[in-house]
Amino acid sequence: MISDQERREVAQRMRHETTFMRINREWYESEDDAVECGNRAFRDIAHSAIPYSNIHCDYIMTVERLAKLIDRPIGIATETPDGYGKCHTCGAEFLVSVPAAFRCEEENEADYCPCCGTPLEWGCEDD
Repeated sequence: MISDQERREVAQRMRHETTFMRINREWYESEDDAVECGNRAFRDIAHSAIPYSNIHCDYIMTVERLAKLIDRPIGIATETPDGYGKCHTCGAEFLVSVPAAFRCEEENEADYCPCCGTPLEWGCEDD
């Protein structure tokens, strides 16, 4: 699972790449070889997402990695018989301040697993 720290590091590397792109803006905006400009821009982004992937040319892996960085997974939490919450992403059990039966919809959206950090929706594991 990708951590928030890792997301921040990739974002920082992408911002660093934009510095290079701004310096070379004229080349990127030229119509001389739009395909090469696009390929170069993608390689710069790929290198930000996965260091040195711009050399290995595994673009599928790079795009999958970018999708994982952008879309944080939402896990399911259920209440155990003894009143604890259980994260079905990592299996952690944790104290629940308000039982799920008494939560309003807005409260459910803000819950995160205290162990793995996954945003949680309260419900049935089979949902």
